Amino acid sequence: MCFANMGGAGAATSGSTSLLGGGGGATGLIGAGINALGQAKSSELSAAGQKTELANQAYVANMNAALSELQAQDALRQGTLAGLDVRQRAKQVKGAQRAAFAANGVKVDEGSPAAVQRSTEYLRDVDVATLANNAARAAFGYRVQKANQQARGGAYAAGADQISPGGAAATSLLTSAPSIAEKWYRLYGAQGIPPAASGGGRGTYVSDFAYPDSE
Repeated sequence: MCFANMGGAGAATSGSTSLLGGGGGATGLIGAGINALGQAKSSELSAAGQKTELANQAYVANMNAALSELQAQDALRQGTLAGLDVRQRAKQVKGAQRAAFAANGVKVDEGSPAAVQRSTEYLRDVDVATLANNAARAAFGYRVQKANQQARGGAYAAGADQISPGGAAATSLLTSAPSIAEKWYRLYGAQGIPPAASGGGRGTYVSDFAYPDSE
């Protein structure tokens, strides 16, 4: 006749309760792990956002630098065109002066007529030089802006290169690891493994039937 010793079932139940840490230990440990993973993902997304933002700022700064260079070139071109226009108008003025002197029977290359023409040429040259200088100064200002924007773009790009979303996630996990390890140790003890539920919940059967001696 056999009797079931239900102590095994009680041990299994006790083991199950121990595994759950009094109804919440293992659950808390799992929750801590999930929370750590969530924080790691949040850190990864945050770092990715920062990296993207810095990369965008670098792009904008470099585009502004390119625009400043175009503005510098345009300033020089406008200065050249304005100089050509001054020369053309000065040539017309000089031509009109010579025609007027000649119509009055005056020698155009001597005396006062020649001095008047030289004055016209001098004023022409002053105007052309002023326009060229103004254009050069404007171009220099634009190129200073370009240099500053390139430096800013380089700083943004360097900052973006230093950000690693994966590294941020790993750092977050490493930060959470000691806390999770402490919870594990408190729950399962120094052996570091969950206790097994002996008997799988089945009782240990004891029989009072004596088998014959094999001898």
